[in-house]
Amino acid sequence: MASHLPNADLCWPSRLFLVLSGVYGAVAVGLSAYRAHGLKKSLETAGVAAEEITQRVANLGTAVDLTLLHTVALLAVIALAAGRLKHAVCLTFAVGIFLFGGSLALQSVWGIAAPAWVPPAGGILLIAGWLGLLPLACCGAGAKSGSTC
Repeated sequence: MASHLPNADLCWPSRLFLVLSGVYGAVAVGLSAYRAHGLKKSLETAGVAAEEITQRVANLGTAVDLTLLHTVALLAVIALAAGRLKHAVCLTFAVGIFLFGGSLALQSVWGIAAPAWVPPAGGILLIAGWLGLLPLACCGAGAKSGSTC
């Protein structure tokens, strides 16, 4: 029996990336609210220096902004692309969001620094995700009709 659900034809990797998009979006909105309404006070209460508070609040803003931006990009790839390359692009965005946004949030909120290679690796993966759109665009409508790239 055919399903009436709009995402019924999504394969499991696309469903996984859709779930990650929801989680990333929710976490980013939550962190944004915390940044606006609680982070500064929490850091002041913990005795963190004013300059460091300013830096950590700014870094969390960057983490939230880039997480939300790339979550929308991830959703767009899920919705608009087809073929094997689609999942590779989704994976680069998903891991890049986790590494880059996650490391900034970890440092900003809890003061825990990720290993020095983590944020740049995340950023490189985010750039790779954007560059991965190029071959997806070259495949065009043929990718939707079942051909693989």
